[in-house]
Amino acid sequence: MTKFVERRCRECDKGTIRLEAKPGRTWPSRRMVLDVPADFEIPTCDACGEEWLNPKRADALDELLQRQYRDRLVALFERAIEVLSKHRSQRSLERLLGLSQGYLSKILAGKKVPSEPLVTEVVLIAKSPDERLREVEATWGKVPPAWLSDGRSSR
Repeated sequence: MTKFVERRCRECDKGTIRLEAKPGRTWPSRRMVLDVPADFEIPTCDACGEEWLNPKRADALDELLQRQYRDRLVALFERAIEVLSKHRSQRSLERLLGLSQGYLSKILAGKKVPSEPLVTEVVLIAKSPDERLREVEATWGKVPPAWLSDGRSSR
């Protein structure tokens, strides 16, 4: 990044904009409020607290937050699947959720990142697994045996 030059705050016209790194800052990102790394410098007014991000610094922050966002999605997903695995097999869960065979394993192995809608779905089901799993089964019908999952009829 280019060398930062301190300047007068355009917002309050009293303070000076200086690079500031500190713990405890948060930043909204998608549906979450994420932690800004304590060592990440953001130009901040020392009087009014206004923060200023140029495109390069915003991109750098987005990259850091994107990693944190993915980690949180995976953590939420893993906790929910841990609960659901006590009620159904992994393959049964895949069929019930409309996922391809092995997809849960790929997420749990860190090879895939679950989507927000999938995380929302499994987290909500895991809150009351017996009841929610029965509701999903009632909505989509009984999950077919594995030999029917390729779309062939039982005739």
